[in-house]
Amino acid sequence: MEFTPHPSPNFDERGGAPVDMLVLHYTGMPTAQSALEKLSDPTPGNRVSAHYLVDEAGAIYQLVAEEKRAWHAGKSYWRGHEDINARSIGIEIANPGDAPFAAAQMNAVVALCKDILSRHPIPARNVVGHSDIAPSRKADPGEHFDWQGLAAEGIGLMPRAAPVQPQEGLVSWVMRILGLSHPQPVLSEGDSGPRVLAMQQKLAAYGYNAPVCQTFGPDTRDAVVAFQRHFRPQRIDGAWDGQCDAMLTDLLARLPAATMAEPDGRMAARLR
Repeated sequence: MEFTPHPSPNFDERGGAPVDMLVLHYTGMPTAQSALEKLSDPTPGNRVSAHYLVDEAGAIYQLVAEEKRAWHAGKSYWRGHEDINARSIGIEIANPGDAPFAAAQMNAVVALCKDILSRHPIPARNVVGHSDIAPSRKADPGEHFDWQGLAAEGIGLMPRAAPVQPQEGLVSWVMRILGLSHPQPVLSEGDSGPRVLAMQQKLAAYGYNAPVCQTFGPDTRDAVVAFQRHFRPQRIDGAWDGQCDAMLTDLLARLPAATMAEPDGRMAARLR
């Protein structure tokens, strides 16, 4: 692929960590030029970077060599790991955060991701957004980002369509109207109990930094919002419903069994 070199001084060594993650961001800035300046700013206390930036027209800039550790993830977590910078490649995409991504730009992102994946053994579920690894701090690449389109190109993982509920029978309809039966309630902040625990366990098993404590608190809501932003951007409400549960169940069912156990044992400890 052709890249325009735009070296950033903001990087260091990976320290031997494997490159097994790809993290996608939006810049949250007005233009790609302003983002390039920010990602190359050597001012102490203001130093951030990424390996690549894709501008609005689809041009790709390389700021940090892939063998180096760029500074794009910040305080983050995924699948038991906290130094995400050490094990990831970061792509910034020029977008203010509230606008659709242009077709030419998304085509360039797809081509760049495929190029990176051809060189690094990155599992599909490790292709993530900044919001997935830092759900309490970040929203990028946001609900306008076409995760479904990437998955169709073999980049990342998306659930198959959630199962359609069977048509309600007459008896069930009458009972519901009379108040004699109710659908399984949606889980939301403030709830607690075994159903909350089961949801938290599933989120944690997939990779999210979700508390496993039976209580639906703010941190759990942040993880739910991040999941919805990535996998169901049509409705981001922070509540856990049957569709969300079906989607996550499908994602987990499609993972290789060996990947369900984290190498450092922290995930197993959280699920006990």
